[in-house]
Amino acid sequence: MNSYITQLLSAYFNILSGNIISEGNPVNVYINGVDATETRNYIQLRAESEFNDSNKSKFVTEPVVVADICTFHDGSIDASVVEEIDNRMRELMFPNRQGQIIQTADYEILNIKIENSTYLDGYNGAKHEHRKITRFNNRIIQN
Repeated sequence: MNSYITQLLSAYFNILSGNIISEGNPVNVYINGVDATETRNYIQLRAESEFNDSNKSKFVTEPVVVADICTFHDGSIDASVVEEIDNRMRELMFPNRQGQIIQTADYEILNIKIENSTYLDGYNGAKHEHRKITRFNNRIIQN
């Protein structure tokens, strides 16, 4: 994984981790793998793809980061739980219209855009799961 992808995922993690509460519990945030013993709502972050848009003056890359919000329900699924987590995540990620979450001496991450979201339901043998998987396109300019 390219170092800017690792740093991008870390930037997302740092913004979200410890800042989202759901049903009175903190929502854990993971990069790539999820703890096998996880039983509470969580967010998994991972890189999905990237597009190179470099030119003669700058190295420009557009990686896609996936945020997979997974919620657990004892009985029927309450879809509002995943939406509350998603709304809080977006508030943290988009504090202003610029959509810029990090800038260093080496690069800038600009123009974060939501590409699309997908919903999935399931049953893990003990609880019902409801997921919202959102793809975020990021424009990285390397200096």
